[in-house]
Amino acid sequence: MKISKGSDLEIKNLERSQEVSSLQRQVASLEAHIGKSASLMEQSTLAFPDISTLDGPSLTQDLDRLQELQIEKERINERYM
Repeated sequence: MKISKGSDLEIKNLERSQEVSSLQRQVASLEAHIGKSASLMEQSTLAFPDISTLDGPSLTQDLDRLQELQIEKERINERYM
């Protein structure tokens, strides 16, 4: 059975319409997922304060203290070895 060119175009248009519908559903799903992820990220930033606002020694102070302790450890190891 021979299909006319008009029928071929109708079939192609139907296939393209279905593809567009599928892509639109995928976009909507991705947008919803992105929205949920953004909401979760916002909640997590509210739950955990910015580390720079926390009281306590700064990172450089911690690193300096760590270096002092490593030097002291080396002295003790040398003394008892």
